[in-house]
Amino acid sequence: MKTMDLKADAAELVRQSDTDGNKSISYDEFHAMLLHDGEEADPAWRVIKLWLQFSSGWADVPKTPAEFLKVHANPNAKLVSFIRHGESLANVVANSGGSTNGMFNADLTPKGEEQAKARSVSFRETPSLCAFELIVVSPMLRTMRTLEYACADYLEKGIPVVVHPLLREHFSESDDIGDTPAATKARFAHWKNVDWSNLPDVPEVWWYVNEKCTPGPRESLTVKSQQEAQVQHGYSESWFTVVDRARQFETYLKSRPEKNICVVSHGGFIHALVGPRMGNAEHCLLEL
Repeated sequence: MKTMDLKADAAELVRQSDTDGNKSISYDEFHAMLLHDGEEADPAWRVIKLWLQFSSGWADVPKTPAEFLKVHANPNAKLVSFIRHGESLANVVANSGGSTNGMFNADLTPKGEEQAKARSVSFRETPSLCAFELIVVSPMLRTMRTLEYACADYLEKGIPVVVHPLLREHFSESDDIGDTPAATKARFAHWKNVDWSNLPDVPEVWWYVNEKCTPGPRESLTVKSQQEAQVQHGYSESWFTVVDRARQFETYLKSRPEKNICVVSHGGFIHALVGPRMGNAEHCLLEL
């Protein structure tokens, strides 16, 4: 398939997926488009990236600050900087071909800490583009710790921080199980000006739950029960639900009054939201 034909192929696939003929693709129809014999077909994976970029509110493809500086011309634009967490212990195991089953909420490695510290230096090099008015972060330990190193200057200044579960990773392994809200709040209680309202203490579980593997009301679920269920059943979150969550977060960003926002999240979630597959502690800048 030639790259120049991919847009046309995507449009045709979307047209064929409009099963009810209302000239609009629902999430159910889009999800069905991705499925082939029970598994996501490779061509559909190429299409999904195009679909996300065509349908989202992002004005441009992801750029580094240096690239963005050359093309940015709107002084009133809303800028969003995306940072993926630094290298985690789970990344090391997975990249070496090992299993992370039974590993929960892994911390950064020493290399990951250094990656995050290096990111803080890069922010100082482009102060006009990185004059953050707000920071939004996933509650996972690896993202919170990345923020602590990469955005140390902003934390010291008291720039508002919002801890938001929508930013959590695409749930695919036990390491995507986090800590209780109470434990997370206690661990980072020294941060200034933090909004924890999106992470209430009850229920304990704020990540994806497979109801077939963990029956019962969500309020009664515990971190321990989720750890046991994931290790035993090895369930994962569908890409469809991650895309839906990404769209919810995009709506949240649009509702914020700030013009310069920093988002610290995960590779899979950022990929669902804006397209790129980022490396550890990489930074891309977009206009919303």
